[in-house]
Amino acid sequence: MRLLHTSDWHLGTQIEKASCKEEQQYFLTWLTDTMATRETNVLVVAGDIFHYASPSNTAERMYYDFLVDCTELEALQQVVIVGGNHDSPSGLEAPRNVLKALDVTVVGDIPRDEQLRRERCLCPVPDGDDPDAVVAAIPYVRNSRLGLSVRGLPPEEIYERYVESFRQLYADLAATARKQWKDVPLIATGHLTAYASPDEWNEEDFETDIHACSSGPTIESIGQVDALPPDVFEDYDYAALGHIHRRMQVGSSPVHYSGSPVPTRVGEANVARHVLDVCWHEQEDTSVSVESLKVPTWRDIRKLTGPSDEVIKQIEAMDDYKETLPPYLYLEVELGNDETPQEPIERARDLLDEQFDGETIPPRIVHYSFSDPSMPDDAWRDDEGPDLQELDPMDVFERKYTQANGSDAEPGERLRNAFRQLVNEVQDNQREKT
Repeated sequence: MRLLHTSDWHLGTQIEKASCKEEQQYFLTWLTDTMATRETNVLVVAGDIFHYASPSNTAERMYYDFLVDCTELEALQQVVIVGGNHDSPSGLEAPRNVLKALDVTVVGDIPRDEQLRRERCLCPVPDGDDPDAVVAAIPYVRNSRLGLSVRGLPPEEIYERYVESFRQLYADLAATARKQWKDVPLIATGHLTAYASPDEWNEEDFETDIHACSSGPTIESIGQVDALPPDVFEDYDYAALGHIHRRMQVGSSPVHYSGSPVPTRVGEANVARHVLDVCWHEQEDTSVSVESLKVPTWRDIRKLTGPSDEVIKQIEAMDDYKETLPPYLYLEVELGNDETPQEPIERARDLLDEQFDGETIPPRIVHYSFSDPSMPDDAWRDDEGPDLQELDPMDVFERKYTQANGSDAEPGERLRNAFRQLVNEVQDNQREKT
């Protein structure tokens, strides 16, 4: 059996308000072709399908068109999609029954009832009494779904309780699957943070911290717990995880991240993107092989830094590009003597217009910042905390709600849906104006 593992598509995302829809569409087409060539039997998408809880019509169209294309693949028996922290659980699951008829299983949230959870989250591939494998389809798990009350507990005990809750969640599904389907390969999914050691942590791993902090069992902000150890998945032959944006194997365990296939910010540029091809071979003992498939680069993201004259020289050397789409440029310029902040960006734009005279689409400047050596160092100091641009509206809403109502408080689904509706109306109004 051959499984393809991908995650963190973030359909509808923007890089500094510049759309990523073209490269994301190229990726989905490439993914379909890759599954056809490799005769993939099951596709697992481990969360963050969309970037916003209320995705645009364009993002949803890309998603559903891709699923329709999957129905044309003869070898593909099942598509398993789980929600991430960026996804709306109810939004993903709304067409669940329709998608089920197309052999697409979608789990946006885990049911509170344990029996219903087993029925909803255990996915035999192919569907029936004699599957070749079983997928435990677990999405991003919100704290309230774990049934824990951690108010007033010390950080170390909070961490231990969360780890034990996740361990029980995955162990229960594995035991149920083994009882019903015996010795077929078991695959877990998850959208969370898992590290085998602190050395594996990287500051560019994810956009929003969930179930994670980098400095041991301490609570760094509301709703965060230390990363899960890989032995939480010890009952599984393979764990297909999402949330970390780079390809990573957790220690020497069968726990893997595929990473995001398309860069969503400048820190992810110049790092190879992957999907994972996972194959089970029937021998005396069932063995699994994992192959990283490099995703092509359709658009480069380049960061140009230094004094204004040096940045202009870097642009002058950029007389061509090999990618399908024009690069997005980040300019961080150090102003010269008596140079105004506007001068470098005007020079850069004029130069790009001259170099790319209409036959080729010029690179686009998506970010411009400047510094003045004559100013005190602390004049340019950033405020502490996450960059607001790296948080979607739901992240901000949930943080403010928790701040106002207590460390273990979370807005209910009705309140989340009301907020999503407001965000959707605002985004629709903005799109109409543009």
